[in-house]
Amino acid sequence: MNLLLEKFSILLTERLGRKMVIVSVEKIQGGFEAEAFLLVSSSGEKFFVKKMLNGLFPENNLHNLLVSHSMMNRSNVSNNSIGVALVVNEELILTPDSLKEVYQIQHYEDLHSENYFEKLKKYADLGDINEEIVSDTKEIADLLVRIHSTKIEEFNQDEKKRLYNRSLESVLATPGMFFFFLNTFNADNKIFPKTEHSEYVSLMVNKMNLYINSENRLRVLHGDFWGTNLHKKAGGWYAVDYSRFPFGEPAIDVASFLAQYLWLYHESGNEIYKKIGEVFLNEFENISGDKDIRKFITFPLGLYGMIWITPEFYPDLDKKIASKFFGTIWKNLKSKEFCWE
Repeated sequence: MNLLLEKFSILLTERLGRKMVIVSVEKIQGGFEAEAFLLVSSSGEKFFVKKMLNGLFPENNLHNLLVSHSMMNRSNVSNNSIGVALVVNEELILTPDSLKEVYQIQHYEDLHSENYFEKLKKYADLGDINEEIVSDTKEIADLLVRIHSTKIEEFNQDEKKRLYNRSLESVLATPGMFFFFLNTFNADNKIFPKTEHSEYVSLMVNKMNLYINSENRLRVLHGDFWGTNLHKKAGGWYAVDYSRFPFGEPAIDVASFLAQYLWLYHESGNEIYKKIGEVFLNEFENISGDKDIRKFITFPLGLYGMIWITPEFYPDLDKKIASKFFGTIWKNLKSKEFCWE
């Protein structure tokens, strides 16, 4: 921390508009997520600095501190927050005082206009799988295994455990996901009324507790792996829009992808989607060597099952089809391994 005193002096001078020279730093009582320091300037002015301890998830730490910063400045009874500082290439920089719009910039990929889900829906009238379908499905399974095979050697065993467990918790706790979709089903919903929510949540928590501390399964994830985020490009299938779950249980990605087959199987009544799903699962098992994947997907399937029938997106679903599909989701939450019906 002492090495940053000069940099904090420059940073505070620029932000406050007056000369600031930090002359001392004292470590004070912090919390389980952060260390705390007291900085004192040459004029006696004091500043509180919080340094996040968990370096495993720096982007999550940035989010939390930006929220804290805006909350303090919104309140009419708090001390004003000066900003959130980042160390970038050995330099200390402050985030802007206010954020109105946020963008992510990526290299543009020249992708086929039709995504995989659009292609998948066209198979509803086919009698059986063909060579092209099998080839596409195996190629996508291989793509997912390659994503999961990204090296994460920089983490020790305890850090891997924390990252892995956090991914399981995130299935239930990621903002705008599990509880958002759960609450789209009101008391009058014929498929998933509120009277059934507590049992459903209980089954999800019980599943999560079965798999906690399985850190040897930790993988780099895609986080939103399903048909609309898969496109053809020169050389094969390509995944876009990585989000939500950066590290964790590989079944989070596998269940996300499998849920579309499960829905289309129940919606169309065509066995072809079950066959394609089994090609995908078998290929994933064979390439990854993960012989427990059918067990672990039963947990995140509880999240994706709700998404596929939420009134927020699909208010006019056929109740009979949706009920049969969601009954299978319930059955998976109560089963040891994945089942189709």
